[in-house]
Amino acid sequence: MDTMNPNFTLTEKHIKDYQRQGFVLLKKVFSDEMIKYLHERVNEQMEAPTDRYQKGFDKLRYDLCNGDEKVFELIGNERFKKMMLDLTQQNLFFTQGVGFTLKREVSTGFTWHIESQSFGFNRAEDYATTLWAPLHPVDVKKQRGGMRYVPRDIISGEFMYEYIDPAVFKCMEEKIASGGISFEDYVALRDEPLNSPGIARLLEYYAVEDDFELGDALLFDKYVCQWPFILTHLWPIKLTHLS
Repeated sequence: MDTMNPNFTLTEKHIKDYQRQGFVLLKKVFSDEMIKYLHERVNEQMEAPTDRYQKGFDKLRYDLCNGDEKVFELIGNERFKKMMLDLTQQNLFFTQGVGFTLKREVSTGFTWHIESQSFGFNRAEDYATTLWAPLHPVDVKKQRGGMRYVPRDIISGEFMYEYIDPAVFKCMEEKIASGGISFEDYVALRDEPLNSPGIARLLEYYAVEDDFELGDALLFDKYVCQWPFILTHLWPIKLTHLS
């Protein structure tokens, strides 16, 4: 099975867009067979939420397709490796597969966030990126269900890694040591820094939102501020720098 679309060609524009914005939309990069396979595997492995922090999800699964033969086949594909190297200028390795859907007509999606939790096992200075592939078409005008993202050359989430998240973690530790932290305080500390009225208004103003066809993928690095509306299955894979 071909994992990549044999007709996909990476261009200089793709590379320049990614280096400037921190994200790039790759049209029809995966083969139809790969998308069909991933859809079947994701449906098999998705699970119901297990805690209060996951209550907005319909289904989800961390470590999705980890160890999967076809995923390794994709990651080992010479065209895929060259594409990722050309785009990121980094030697990368696979760290985690994730899948989730949100409750249709109930959840509005995540709030604005960066990838600090997904890449929480990395050092703050390590490069990391996510390849996000929806497994259903996304039409912004009809049902949305995709993602919004802000060009990194306009607003970068790097300040969250450098200054905000360390302060948040320190605050949590001190609250726990002095008697505990409520779930509501935990959620507020984790989710509200990028969603304060002024910052959220700027992110909304500069946000980009694209349509997706089956086989499309979005590559975005960990500094990109994003708001997923995921109402369909998707398959994001996390990759980080191999030093």
